Amino acid sequence: MAKSKLHPAELSSICIVRLSALGDCFLLVPMIHTLRLQFPEAKIYWVVEHHLAPLFTSLEDVELIPIKKPKSPIDYLRLRSRFSAYNFDLLIAAQASFRVNLIYPCIKAKTKLGFDKQRARDLHQWFVDERIAPRKEHLLDGFLGFTKHLGIENPTIGWPLEIPAEATHWAMKILGSQDWIAINPAASKLERTPQASFYIDVIQKLIDATNYHIVLTGGPSSEEVNLSNAIVLACQEKTINLTGKTSLVQLEALMSAVDILIAPDTGAAHIATAFGTPVVGLYAVAPPELSGPYLSQHLVINKFPEAVANILGKNPEGVKWGTRVHDRKAMDFFQVEEVIVKVHEAMKELTID
Repeated sequence: MAKSKLHPAELSSICIVRLSALGDCFLLVPMIHTLRLQFPEAKIYWVVEHHLAPLFTSLEDVELIPIKKPKSPIDYLRLRSRFSAYNFDLLIAAQASFRVNLIYPCIKAKTKLGFDKQRARDLHQWFVDERIAPRKEHLLDGFLGFTKHLGIENPTIGWPLEIPAEATHWAMKILGSQDWIAINPAASKLERTPQASFYIDVIQKLIDATNYHIVLTGGPSSEEVNLSNAIVLACQEKTINLTGKTSLVQLEALMSAVDILIAPDTGAAHIATAFGTPVVGLYAVAPPELSGPYLSQHLVINKFPEAVANILGKNPEGVKWGTRVHDRKAMDFFQVEEVIVKVHEAMKELTID
C-alpha cells in the first residue's frame, strides 16, 4: 500500500490498540516511543489490557486506556459507549485477532491503519482503511512498520520505562548483593517449554562452573508452578523459586536486577531486554529472527532449523516465514553445554561493560 495520506501536522491524536500479550506489549513500546518523539504535539493513547497497564504507566505523555478484552456483544456496546467521546486522527490497529478486530468499529478515527495481508488474521483487513507494507521481520520491526508507513525512516529503539521504587526495593531485598541468573523455565504454551530434567542439568552445571545464584521466575499457572517446583526440588543449592509468587511489576523489577536471563520464547525475555539484561534464549518452535530477544540475538540458541528438518521433514531454508513447529519434541534438541557457553559469553560482555 502507498504511504499514508495523513500529513504529520494533522496528527493531533493517535490511538494505538494492542491489548496483549505481555511480551508483545513490550515489543510495542519502541514504536510508541518513536511516535512520541516524532509527533511531540500529538496526544497519544494506548488501549491495553487492564492487568498489563501498571507496567507502562511511566511512559511519558502517553495516556493508557485500560480495558478488559471483550467477550460478549454487551462488552462491545459498552466499549462503543466508552469511546463515544473520542474521535482520533489515527487509529493504529496493532493487534489482529477476531475479538480485538471487533473493537475497531467501536472507536471513531479518521484513518485506521492495520497490518499487511501476510500478518492480518481473522478478517483484520475489513476493519482498517490502510495497511503497512509486508516484510519478513522481527515482531518489533513489524510494529515499527506503522511508523514507516507514516514516513518515519529512523525509528528510536528504546524503552523509556521506570520501575516503581517499591518493586525495585523488593527485588534488591530478595537478591541482596549476590550475582544472579534468572531462569524463566516455562513459556505460555507447553510446546515451547523444555523439560524439567534439562533445566536441572543446566542449573547444576551453572552452580559448578560459576559463582551465580539462580532464581526461578514465572506465572501462577499450575503448569509453571509444578515445573519450577520439580526443578528446585532437585537444585536447592543457591536456588530460590519465585514462580507464581510475584506481581508483574515485581517480575519486571527482577528482570531488571538480575545479571542474565535464561528463557524460552516467553514474555520475560522481552521484559529483560527492555531493561538491558542479556537473554540466553531457547528457540526451536519459532525462529528467533521473528520473536527472539531483540538485543540478544547473538546469545540465542537456535534449534528452529533442526526442528523443521527433523520434525516437519522440510528444508529449513524453504519454509514459509512465520512457520512454527508445534511439537514439544522441538525443545529436546538443546544441549546443556550450549547454554553454559552462551552464559559465559554473556558474562564476558557484562565484564566489558
